[in-house]
Amino acid sequence: MTKNPVSVYVNFPFCDGCSFCTTVEYADVESRIDNYVVALVNEIKSSKADGKVVHSVFLGDGAGLVPIKHLNSVMNAIKENFTLSDKCEVTIELSPTSPHITKLGKLQYMGINRISLQAVAIDDVVLGILGKRFTVHRIRKALDNFKNYSFKVNVDLRVGVPIPKNLSDMKLRRSPEVELANLLTAYPQIEHVSLYEVEIEDGTDLARELDYEQSFMQTVEDLVDDIILIHGVMEKFGLKQYDTWHWAKDGAYSIYNRSHLEIENECYAFGANAKGLIRDERYENHEDIDMYILAGEKVDYREKRTTLDKINEALINQLGTPNGVDLACLRKLGLYILVETQKQITELKSLKLIKATKNTLKMTKSGALLVNYALGELLFDEEEFKSLASEA
Repeated sequence: MTKNPVSVYVNFPFCDGCSFCTTVEYADVESRIDNYVVALVNEIKSSKADGKVVHSVFLGDGAGLVPIKHLNSVMNAIKENFTLSDKCEVTIELSPTSPHITKLGKLQYMGINRISLQAVAIDDVVLGILGKRFTVHRIRKALDNFKNYSFKVNVDLRVGVPIPKNLSDMKLRRSPEVELANLLTAYPQIEHVSLYEVEIEDGTDLARELDYEQSFMQTVEDLVDDIILIHGVMEKFGLKQYDTWHWAKDGAYSIYNRSHLEIENECYAFGANAKGLIRDERYENHEDIDMYILAGEKVDYREKRTTLDKINEALINQLGTPNGVDLACLRKLGLYILVETQKQITELKSLKLIKATKNTLKMTKSGALLVNYALGELLFDEEEFKSLASEA
C-alpha cells in the first residue's frame, strides 16, 4: 500500500430504519437532500486539499437513499478538488432495499467500483430483532443483481444479537456459520466480509424494547463459539482476517479500511457528523443536519492530536491485525509498552490471548476474538500517561 495514502469519507445521514444504531440519521430524505448536497459540495470545494492524491473514497451510511444526480454532483466535486489515483477505490454503502440496486450501471459510470452491502444478518429472525425492513430473500436478490457487474463486493454483518427466549426455544434462529457458508457458496463474487459485534446502547430502540429476562443473551463464551465457527467458514472460502473486523480474499482488502491502520494517514471527511483527520488535527462536523446545512463553518469541533491519542489509536487500530502493534512506533512516541504494562501483558499472555516480541504485540488466534477485552487492559487514560511521563 502507498505510504501515507489519503482517503475521503462522505457521510449521508439518512436511514431506512434499524433498532440498534446510536447515530443521528434522518428518514425524510426528500425534504432535505437538495439543500444538504449543496452544503456538501460547497464543503468539499472549500477543503483546501491542494490536489492531494486520494487512494480511497467512501460514500457512507445512507448513500444508497440519495438520488443518482446528487451522488454524481458529490463525485464531481471530489474529482475537481482532489486527484484520484489510477486505482482509486470508490465504495458506496447500499442497503438491500436501495433503489440503486437496479441502477448499478449508473453507479459504475460515475466511478464507483466497490459496494458494501449492509446485509446486517443472514437470518430473518435476527433482521426483525434489529429493526430491518427486509428479508434474506432481498439480500440474495441484491447479490443476484451484482453478478453482471465488476464491482468488488463486501457484505456487512453483525454478531452477538440478543434473541427472545420464545424464539430461541423454538429453534427459529438459524446457525450463522451455516447461513454464511450457504451465502458464500451461492455468491462467489463476495470477496470481503465485515463482522461487527452488536452493542446494546442506551437510547436505542433495541435497548428500550429488550426484555432482559425474556431474552437469550449471549455470554462471551457463546459469542466466541459463534465467531470461531464463522472464522472457520471464512478460511474455508479463502477469506483472511486483515484487521479486527474485516476479512478478504487475496488482493480484495479495502484500501479505505487499511488506510486507518496507520496513525499518520489523513482522512478528509465531509457531511453532517463526519469525523476526519487532516495535518494531525482531528475534527467533527455539526451532527444536526439542519445546523450543518445552515452553518458557514461546517466543523463543530477540532483538536490537535496528542501523543496519548496517537498511542491509543495505534493500539486500537493495529492490535487486531495479523502484524500486530508496531512497538518501534510506540517507542518513538515515548512509550515502552512491554515495560509500562508488564503486569497486564503477563496476564494476557497467561490467558493465551496475546503474544509479544521485541518489536510487535499481537493477539493470538483465539485472542483475536477478545481484542476489545485486551484493549481494555492496555489503553491509557490521561492521568496514567501523565504519571508515566513524570516518572520518566
